[in-house]
Order: sequence, then C-alpha cells, then structure tokens
Amino acid sequence: MKKLIIIIVFNILFFGNVVYAQTTEEIEQEKLYKSLNTIMCTPYFISNISYAYNDDVIDYAVQIIKYKPDSIAAYLTISCMSGLEIDYKARKKYEEMKLKYGNELDNYEKDLPEKIILLELMMYCMEGESKISLEELLKINIEKGIKFSNGCGDKRYSALADSILFDVGTFDEKIKKYEEFKKIYPRHPAIPYVELQQTARYSTNKEYQKCIEETQNLIKKYGNIQNPAGYKMVISCYSLLFDCYFEMNDKNNAELYLKKIEEECPSYIGLYRIRDQIKMIGKNPIDALFENEPDEPDETEEIEVNK
Repeated sequence: MKKLIIIIVFNILFFGNVVYAQTTEEIEQEKLYKSLNTIMCTPYFISNISYAYNDDVIDYAVQIIKYKPDSIAAYLTISCMSGLEIDYKARKKYEEMKLKYGNELDNYEKDLPEKIILLELMMYCMEGESKISLEELLKINIEKGIKFSNGCGDKRYSALADSILFDVGTFDEKIKKYEEFKKIYPRHPAIPYVELQQTARYSTNKEYQKCIEETQNLIKKYGNIQNPAGYKMVISCYSLLFDCYFEMNDKNNAELYLKKIEEECPSYIGLYRIRDQIKMIGKNPIDALFENEPDEPDETEEIEVNK
C-alpha cells in the first residue's frame, strides 16, 4: 500500500508537466529528461522499457542534475526516483555507487550529483540482506541525508537533499517539510511542483475535498507553467483531481477530468493509467483487477536517448 501511494504521488508530479531551455546545457538537460521520462512513465503493459533501461535511469538522473541542479528538471528527477523499478541491474548500479561514494558523503567538494542520487536510492534500503532491521537502516540513511543538507554549502544541492526527505515520516511531518522547504528556498523554480506534491498528500491522507479545493487553486496560480516532460502543470492538476474523484467513486467527475486531459493533452502518457483505473469505479477491486487485466507487454522498443 505504501508503494502504491508513492507511485500515485510520483505519477501526478512526473506525468503532468516544457521548461524554457535557453542555454546549451538546458537544451541537453531537457533532451535527457525526456528520455528518462519515456523510460519511467511508459506502463509495463505498453512496453517493458521501464525494466530494460532502469539501470540507465540512474546514470541519466546524475547527468540531469549535473547540467543544472537548481532546476525543475533536477527536482522532478529526484521525485521520480521513488518509482524506479528495482531488479538486479539497478541494484548492481546502486552497489557500485555506494562502494565509490558511500564513505565520502561528507566530502562536499566533488561528485555532488552522484551523491545526491545515492542518497535518494538509500532511502529505499536497497542493500538486500542486512544485519540490522529496515527501520534502523532507514533511520541511519535519513540521518545521512540531513547531514548532507546541513553540511553542503551549495544551496542548490541542499534543496535536493531536503526534497529527498519528503517521503519520510508521518503525514503531518511531511506537510511540515514542504512548508519549511518553501521558506528556506522561496525562489526555487520547482516551488509550484513542491506545492502540487504537498497538495497530493491530502489525497493519500483521504482528505479528498481539501485536495480538490487546493488543486483548483493551483490551477489558477500555476496552470500554465511547463516543464521538460512536455505538459503544462494544469494537466498534472487534472490528473490529481481524477485521482481524488476515483477514490471517492465519483465516476461523473472522474470522467470529466479524463475528458479534459484527452482534449487538452492527448499525448499525456498518464492516460494509460487513468483509462485503466476508470473502469474500476464502482466495482469490487479484485473483480475489476481480473476483468481489466492488461495484455502482456510488447517487446522492448528502441528509444532515442540524448546523452
């Protein structure tokens, strides 16, 4: 259930969002982000590229942050890593990074993008078998993240380290972290997405009406903001509104926001998930699962990755 909540929040943030790219680095960052977006957001019943390229995602994430750490792309890259499909390839990549950078996390003079991604992966306790409990391991890793944020003199990376901790703690603790982030980094370009993620927490806490009201406010405030994935933020908001009405078994309003997304952004990759979910409204979850079971994924498709 916890993984499902994380995935829903990730989908809302990551699927629904074209950043203004002026410099060469920003152009390259945008290209690489789109490649990462393709890998991370393609449903398994459409293609298995999320597994085939999951270890590459880690490399892309590092490079995206290297290009411009204080960017929407960098922030959303951190947010998306919670949806990484973990298998032996991804775990091997993680172990290599841990061996190389794990003992130098308090060295803030070099390799900060690699260390940020390592810290993010550490939050999911990918070590496999461990001599201590997962709770103890997570506590240790959280302390490492806090130490990095406090010790790093570069606020661009401190902000990313703080965002890593958004998924940790109780509902109230998470909301507090969002508020603190906005106070510490008021000019961060990702603030609209921080507010969107904060609002999505109300949905996962079953405060659907509050989430709906706050999301409508975000549409008025930030609806036309764009990011490197190619979608305006209003599409993210529609997706979140759909999720609220889905959880409330309100098919009419859920269909309304499905239609809005289809009309305003027919290429939105999150439509696969939304169209699949809407079939389940009003049905027994177990029956709906088997009734709407997707076909086997196609063969791995070739994708263009801009490095």
